[in-house]
Amino acid sequence: MTRIGFVLVVLVCLFAWFVRPATSDAQVALDEIEFIRGDVNGDGSLKLDDAIMMIDFLFQSGPALPCLSAADTDGNNAFDGLLDVVFLLDAIFLESTPPPAPYPDCGLEPDTTTVLGCNEPSCP
Repeated sequence: MTRIGFVLVVLVCLFAWFVRPATSDAQVALDEIEFIRGDVNGDGSLKLDDAIMMIDFLFQSGPALPCLSAADTDGNNAFDGLLDVVFLLDAIFLESTPPPAPYPDCGLEPDTTTVLGCNEPSCP
């Protein structure tokens, strides 16, 4: 782990307890929309842009995330804010554990009991 990566992870973890999980009543049923886990902006790949979009949503009152299921990068059936951001950054920069299915290809949420969903398709 690089020094910058370590500092980033430490800072994110320090602030993680400030963030509550986000949910939306407007999300549609999971079996209707395919997505790629971690591809928050829907461009078909996992990049820093996805993490920035999540941080913008959490701290800057950015636009609503189009697919909360895609933002659930660790696949625990909840958007855990900074915890999911850290998981995504680890997967991108440290090549640690990749997100669970559906990743790296488009697919449906394997666990249909989750409360998350998508407002729009996140697959290109």
